[in-house]
Amino acid sequence: MFTEQLPASVCSSLDKINRQFIWGGEEGKSSFHPIVWDQMVVPRSQGGADIRPTRLANQAMLAKGAWKLATNDQALWVRIMKGKYGQSREGLDILKNTKGSSFAWRSFSHSTDLLRKGCAYNIKNGKKAKFWTDVWLMQVPLNSVATQTIPEEFLQRRVAHYWHEDHGWKIDELADYLGAETLETIQAFHFDPMTREEDKLRWNLTTNGSFTTRIAYQALSPPLVPSKSATFWKSIWKLHVPERVRVFIWMAVENKLTTKNIRKFRHLTTDDSCPYCENQRRI
Repeated sequence: MFTEQLPASVCSSLDKINRQFIWGGEEGKSSFHPIVWDQMVVPRSQGGADIRPTRLANQAMLAKGAWKLATNDQALWVRIMKGKYGQSREGLDILKNTKGSSFAWRSFSHSTDLLRKGCAYNIKNGKKAKFWTDVWLMQVPLNSVATQTIPEEFLQRRVAHYWHEDHGWKIDELADYLGAETLETIQAFHFDPMTREEDKLRWNLTTNGSFTTRIAYQALSPPLVPSKSATFWKSIWKLHVPERVRVFIWMAVENKLTTKNIRKFRHLTTDDSCPYCENQRRI
C-alpha cells in the first residue's frame, strides 16, 4: 500500500473483511450492521469509529512515498527513481507521469493533487518555487487570486524572477494581474536571492512541517459536521474501561443498540415488549 495503488476490487474486498470482523459476519451469510459503514469510517472525534477505508488509506500511504520523492534527495531509492523517471524536474513537478514509467511511479503520481493541497514552499533564494502556481506566500497559489488570466508562458516563472536586486519586487510587472491587497502582501515579504539555501517544501497541515499519513488521510476525508462536540466524543474513547464497553457507550449515545423495538423495526422479531416486566412498551 506504500508503493502501489490497489485495485478498487481489492479495496472493496478488504473493507468487506473489516465489516465482517467488526459485526461478527461470516462469508456467505448476511449479518446485522447496526451502524452504516459511512459512519464507521468517520474519525472518533466526529462521532465515528475511525475505521479507515482501504482506498483512502492507500492514497495517504502513497502520498508519503511521493512526498519523499519530492523532498528527500539523499535516500538511495529516491535517487534511483528520480534518475530513471524524474528527468531533472524539481519539487512536485517530479511526480509527472512519463512514457515508460513503472507502476509504482504512476501510483505515486496520483498523489500530486493531495500534496499540492497540503504543502507550501519556504522561500530561501526563490529559485525553485513557481511564483504563480506554487503555494509560498498565501494559503493558495497566486494565480488563483489573479484579477485576470495569467499568460501561459508566465506560469513557469520562479519567485526570484520578480525580484530585482537593487529595487526589490518588480511591482510594475505584477500590477496588471494582482489586486492592491495582494501586492501589499508581496511587498511586505522579503528574501535573499543571493543565499545558497534553496527553497524547501513543507507540509503545511502540521505545525512542524513534517508529512504524516494521519493528516494526509484527514485531508482526503470529506469534511463532516459532528452531532456533538469533539470533546464529548473523545471523553468516551478515553474512558479507562475495556474497549467493548467504550463501543457499547458510543452505540448507546448514537441510539444504535439492538434493542427490541429496533429489532422489530428491522423485522427480526414480532415482540417488542420488555422481557423483565412484560409490559407492552418499547425498549
